[in-house]
Amino acid sequence: MVAVVLLDTNFLYIPMEFKIDVFEEIPRLLEEATELVLLSGVKDEIVEKNKRTLGKLVSKQGLGALQLVSKMVELGTVKFLKIERRAKEAVDDYVIRAGVQIKNAPADGNAKPATRIVIATNDKGLKAKAVAAGYSVVQLRQKTHLELL
Repeated sequence: MVAVVLLDTNFLYIPMEFKIDVFEEIPRLLEEATELVLLSGVKDEIVEKNKRTLGKLVSKQGLGALQLVSKMVELGTVKFLKIERRAKEAVDDYVIRAGVQIKNAPADGNAKPATRIVIATNDKGLKAKAVAAGYSVVQLRQKTHLELL
């Protein structure tokens, strides 16, 4: 049994902005076996945001987040999961739908079944949707540590 943690875009900026190793802190916080997951739609959102001309800081953070999460995928710390995002589907809705799909998917011979779905985000709207859907939420608290809701 494992807790599947879906990483939201803004959560992946935390290591660069606040110097918190979210990849190490989440399993410690949950105190159970965890599987950190980067959804394909979330990765696409980071790429889209990085292409915009919102300023150098955002671009550097986006590039840093992409590089860091790519490294974590290569190391096996984060699992990359390709789930198609529907046309014009908001990323928040996509993450919630992906959580439902993961929770309802039958476990294959190599994977452990998900005991719960956790959404790692600082987005207020996504937090509300996650709680309404029955998911736990990991968020940044006081810019110094992670907290489980």
